[in-house]
This record gives sequence, structure tokens and C-alpha cells, in this order.
Amino acid sequence: GYEVTVGGSLTDAEVAKLEQGIFLHDRSGDGARTSESTLKIVKRDRERTKLYMELREGRNRQIRRMLLRVGHPVKKLRRVRMGPLELKSLAVGEWRELTAKELTLLRRAAYGEERREQAKQRAQRRDQTRDQTRAGRRSESSTEATSTTPKQRKRAPR
Repeated sequence: GYEVTVGGSLTDAEVAKLEQGIFLHDRSGDGARTSESTLKIVKRDRERTKLYMELREGRNRQIRRMLLRVGHPVKKLRRVRMGPLELKSLAVGEWRELTAKELTLLRRAAYGEERREQAKQRAQRRDQTRDQTRAGRRSESSTEATSTTPKQRKRAPR
């Protein structure tokens, strides 16, 4: 998500239009409608509006272009959240390693509940197949051992 400060007072109608998605041209001259986004007005007065904005896609300079399209140039733009991760306590240009918990949160957000369930089912099927294969090998070797005499076992090639 992003904290955005724009010039002027953003109306409720403009907020609704931005949330539904608007048509933006790209460099080739073609264009497409932006995906739905979430906007929350944090503070609004005559000279500026401060809002929190979450996108479903990230086109080139998308926030700036969307807000300019409805007549409100961006004065300040700061990324404060990336999926489930809050980007607090980092200076501009600074980075840090992710914790194990943060990696888990990102994976859950990226793959979703449905994909995790599918992965779990694949793992269970793989384990069942492996167990059945091992059980089959054990039963074959025990059958061979009981059907042969001690002398035959010595002669049997390994």
C-alpha cells in the first residue's frame, strides 16, 4: 500500500472512479483499464488530500497517472506496505533480510489458501505412492525368501 498526498480535495465520486479502475494509455498508444484498487481518505481539506491506496497491479507510475487523470497531481508518494509486510523503520534505499515468519506470510499471500491445499494434497499422494511402492518391494522380497530353500537362496544371484 501507498500513502499518497495529492493537490486539491478529492471528491467521493473521484474516489469511487479510482476504486473501480480507470482507462490508462501505455507507451505503445494502446491502453487498458486498471484493476480495482482500494482507497481510504486519511485527511481532506481544500488544498490537499492524504489517502492510503492499495493496488492489485503495478503499472509504470500507475498511481501518479491515475490521480492526474482525475485532476489531482501527486505531491508526495511513499510505499508503506508490500503485501502482508509493513515497511516501517527503514530509511529510503535501506534494506534488511526477511525473517522466517515474514517469508511464510509472503508465501501464503502469493500462493493463497487454495494453492496450499493443492500442494498439500500432491504431497499426500506422493507419500502414499512411495509407501505403496515400498510395501510392494517388502512383500516381494519376503515372498521370494519364503518360497526358496536355504540352498536356493545361496545360489540365487544378487
